Amino acid sequence: MQVQKNSFINNFKLPEQKVGSGQTFTATTSDRFESSNKKDNATKYVSIGLGLAAIAVALVKHKQIGGFLSKLFTQKVKSGENIKPPTEPPKPHIVEKPPVVQPKPKFELPKPEFKFNETNPVEYAKEKEAYMKNIICYADKDEKTALEVMEHFDKYGSNDLLANLLTPVLCMEKKTGKVADKYLKLYDKFTKDEANLESISTAPLIAMNQYYGDVLSKDSISLIIKGINNAGDSPRDLLDIRGFIKGDQYYHPFLEKFNQADLDEIDKLAKEAEEIVRKRVYSD
Repeated sequence: MQVQKNSFINNFKLPEQKVGSGQTFTATTSDRFESSNKKDNATKYVSIGLGLAAIAVALVKHKQIGGFLSKLFTQKVKSGENIKPPTEPPKPHIVEKPPVVQPKPKFELPKPEFKFNETNPVEYAKEKEAYMKNIICYADKDEKTALEVMEHFDKYGSNDLLANLLTPVLCMEKKTGKVADKYLKLYDKFTKDEANLESISTAPLIAMNQYYGDVLSKDSISLIIKGINNAGDSPRDLLDIRGFIKGDQYYHPFLEKFNQADLDEIDKLAKEAEEIVRKRVYSD
């Protein structure tokens, strides 16, 4: 079928046409088709070439645009690496102040305010006794207060109040040698000139042995022996004195803290007092 079509096209002739000066141009249908095909092919090729060129240009531009965007994105990422997200402005630092604790008022003993003096001894004695009874109860507070109370006792106290003073002194939580020494000195002061020995009790001396033995000094022990020597008149007084002879650590275990020289001195005083108290106890 294709051969017949070509043969028909080749045998079909167009009338001759004159071209220019006397030249005759005879065109066949085949020539016209060939010429038309050539033009169409050329147009196609041009179109294809332009299309390819456009595609190439588009690809180049796409590549350039892609590279530009890529660089731009990368720059944004890099430039944002060290940028912290926005935060709220820092709140002012509030320093919490500890609650204000009002200091405890410093303890002070009541001051003596006497209306009378030695010119009215009776009323003056009453005021002194009332004042001492008022402050003696503070002697168990601490060492400082106890010593202060006993300083006032030294001025305004009496033999009759020694037993009252002894109670808070024995109740002190922290017992010290200073308190023991001061009390025994007061005992010595207010009893040594007492004419009536029966009014002198040796119970405070025995109590100081029992409650303050661990902190007693050699001088305090000497005052205890001296007090029993002056007023001791019972078997218990005699037993206490004999407990100091030869440093009897079974009866007075606190004596173990003393050296031999101190023990010898205590032993000498105790032997002298033992002789006097023994005669007083067995005088009958």
